[in-house]
Amino acid sequence: MLRGYAETRYKAKSWKTERRACARIEATILGLDIRFVVTNLDKGSAEHVHDVIYCARGQAENLIKRHKSQLASDRTSCRSPIAIVSQLAVGLPPVIDLTAFRADRF
Repeated sequence: MLRGYAETRYKAKSWKTERRACARIEATILGLDIRFVVTNLDKGSAEHVHDVIYCARGQAENLIKRHKSQLASDRTSCRSPIAIVSQLAVGLPPVIDLTAFRADRF
């Protein structure tokens, strides 16, 4: 497997400004797998934006989704991932590793 990262600027017709598009490209014997993130972040490499920021956010969303499905909680009152995980963890056995939700990752 070969993995690479690239970035470019992109502007859809409905957008007022250009945005940065960061892509992760993987080539395997099964073919190409291209995933991209459109962001307004100007700092950090394409690899950092995709692997550290985007994937961490996805992991947080997956944990929340898993919690909601397993414990039948339907709403949260905050938009901050750290606050949501803290709210969900109150009174529960330690099943969620809160160290994965460091403030510098969001």
